[in-house]
Amino acid sequence: MSKDADKVEAGKAESNVYAPPVQNSEFGSGDGGSGVPAMTERLVKLVVMVLGVLLCLFTLFEVNYNTLQPQSALAVFVGVGLALCYLTFPVHKRWAGARSLRVVDIGLALTAAACCMYVIVQTQPIFSSFWGDGISLGDRAGGETGLDFAVGLAGVILVLEATRRSIGVIVPLLALAFVAHSYYCYASFRYDWPVLPDWMLPHAGQSLKDIVSTTFLQSLGVFGPAASVMFKYVFLFVVFGAFLEMSGATQFIIDFATKTFGRIRGGPAMVSVMASGLMGSLSGSAVANAVTTGTFTIPMMRSAKFPNHIAGGITAAAAAGGALVPPVMGAGAYMMLELVQPQVTFLQIMKAAILPAILYYFSILVLVFLYSRRLGTEKLSAEALSKKKLKGFEATVFFAALGTLVGLLIFGFSPFRSVTGALAVILVFAIFRRELKISKEERWLAMIVFGVVVLASQACIPVRDIFPSYFERFVP
Repeated sequence: MSKDADKVEAGKAESNVYAPPVQNSEFGSGDGGSGVPAMTERLVKLVVMVLGVLLCLFTLFEVNYNTLQPQSALAVFVGVGLALCYLTFPVHKRWAGARSLRVVDIGLALTAAACCMYVIVQTQPIFSSFWGDGISLGDRAGGETGLDFAVGLAGVILVLEATRRSIGVIVPLLALAFVAHSYYCYASFRYDWPVLPDWMLPHAGQSLKDIVSTTFLQSLGVFGPAASVMFKYVFLFVVFGAFLEMSGATQFIIDFATKTFGRIRGGPAMVSVMASGLMGSLSGSAVANAVTTGTFTIPMMRSAKFPNHIAGGITAAAAAGGALVPPVMGAGAYMMLELVQPQVTFLQIMKAAILPAILYYFSILVLVFLYSRRLGTEKLSAEALSKKKLKGFEATVFFAALGTLVGLLIFGFSPFRSVTGALAVILVFAIFRRELKISKEERWLAMIVFGVVVLASQACIPVRDIFPSYFERFVP
């Protein structure tokens, strides 16, 4: 095996997602037949790409038009998300690329999709002929059938396993601990098990059937407020951030922050703080913020003699604050909105967040400045500053996207409709950007996405009020 193949095999063991082994032929694997065939891996990657695009299109359209029952829409969202998780994350990073486990992953992805499809069938009125006793899943709460329980139990297990694969074992263990506590409390009353002491917070508890029903079959658990917030708000803003990065606007943020603070002692760290604040205003995701800005700012801080752990800490602290910066903010703001609307609007939440966000980033800037003076860190060189040139196109995209988003929110549109309009603006600029090196097929795909965004945007704008005679004559 060549040196390149050895490097790929070594990297595969360290990767957290699938990295197929080196292939000696189109159908064979480079490790004696134990890896995933090249054609299978290419097919899986194609399926992942198609599912991702369809999920984006479905979410954009559904949040603006509400064509499905709320639980059915969330079931589509969660089902596709679970399938993508099983196709993307291996059982364990050491076993990435194992053929037998790949088959298991595909089976789990299909099973997760089937469980969510069952919820769709049992909640969507068009499938009422398949409902048990003619009663929908929500209306027969507490009287679920054996099939309901089996599907719900499988769904809970699949969600826990997908969580373990994607973010680690701690969260699933915490969830199982709460489930065990609830069932034990139920059993202590029902089967005369020893009662828990007061410090362990005993309560009436729930049976296993009730736990499964509440968690997966009804609209309080997997398909509850958390999934609703992800579906209506967070997912679209993540897509918004991805399109913003594709358009080159994130590079403008880095360059602008560098021009502003580069000449000050400790400037590289201040660049990281300011860039994270600006990026957080349009992203809301701490992880995406750290990855986007940290790629540029951490090497910059290290070259200015910041210790590695300090550079990483500044990046993490600045990126985490992005969830506080309007207009996008983090998932917590949308959970708040879900609980308090319509009495409190998102614009009011944005106004309340402005001062805390300013104080947060100002305090980090002061700490960075004082630490830089004590450490004696260097400024950015004149050569490095001269390379940072603000480009008009990237600046236009950034301010157009930000202005559209804030403007629509000020005019009273909901967050998901505002971000839909901002997406349309970004796509207008980005699709035909000369620096955007994509194939013709990808450009056509972007235009299809743009078409769906335009259709979704029509739900945001009172077109019938603007052109009433046209709609009266031509549109039923």
